[in-house]
Amino acid sequence: MDDITIPQQLPLFEGARPLGAGVKLTGQVKTPSRAFKMREEIILIAKGQVVSIDHVDDDGVVTRVHKLKLAEAHELPGDQGDMALLEGQEWSRKIGDALSGQQSLSGS
Repeated sequence: MDDITIPQQLPLFEGARPLGAGVKLTGQVKTPSRAFKMREEIILIAKGQVVSIDHVDDDGVVTRVHKLKLAEAHELPGDQGDMALLEGQEWSRKIGDALSGQQSLSGS
């Protein structure tokens, strides 16, 4: 896994330190895919651009929200999708661990 640089804390917003971050996807992309069924779970790989950064204050708990406009999205079916999802979850866990000081992202 490649080394990546992650800030140790999210930037202050109006004097408060956000305790978390989230992503909101917007936009619509055309994919040469199939028709999906209601409530069907699918795995997508997506590319987007950050178009705004907002902060939500819920009773003093500030969350940073990154709004991304989709540029591309592609379905990853079956085992390919499952493996990509597991890899993404592992990256997210390692980033969370690094932010909390539990482990380095180098070399694993």
